[in-house]
Amino acid sequence: MLEFLNSGYLLKELNNTFITFIPKVDSPSNTAYCRPISLYNAIYKIGSKVLVNRLKLFMNSLVSPFQNGFVHGRGIQDNIIMAQELTHTIRTSKCKKIELATIKIDMSKAFDIIKWDFLIKLLETIGFPGHWINLIKECVTIVVYLVIVNGQVSKTFKPSCGLRQGDLRSPILFSLYTEALSSSLQFHQDQGNLKGIGLARNGSIFMHLDNESLKLLML
Repeated sequence: MLEFLNSGYLLKELNNTFITFIPKVDSPSNTAYCRPISLYNAIYKIGSKVLVNRLKLFMNSLVSPFQNGFVHGRGIQDNIIMAQELTHTIRTSKCKKIELATIKIDMSKAFDIIKWDFLIKLLETIGFPGHWINLIKECVTIVVYLVIVNGQVSKTFKPSCGLRQGDLRSPILFSLYTEALSSSLQFHQDQGNLKGIGLARNGSIFMHLDNESLKLLML
């Protein structure tokens, strides 16, 4: 693992991952009612933990304050309370000249839809060092899956997108991934193309709140 951290190249054998399904309901009829959990090498977990501990130190400066999911030191309950207050403000607003609205975006299977090329480009744009980008790319893109069903192991297959459920890095990378949309919304707000909602005069303007795979837009 020390060689991987120094060189940036990971042995493929260490990245083999077994997928097992945990039922969400008593009698699931298809995989939509199951949560896939990744079981991977203990050595890989050590390397993942090392990278996560380093990334945590910078997440508060990389992720907007309106995104609380998966960011150390922030609680999703803050956004829940804020969403309730903003919704109440919209419902009780007496200003008829301005139309207010909220849009709820629920990203189903959020980790599974992550595009690797976009993630790598995003890390470059943020300013991650090339060595760090290569470490993350090795862990994310060379994974090989095997599915366990009723104790039987399937043949290996390689994914073309997505992040592993259960990988310590996945929540942090997902937060950075969704930050692209948050930054775009903030840019258009600064340009005057979009306008958020404020709770008080001269107070903060809220355009979006993020909790894990749920995004609430306020326009």
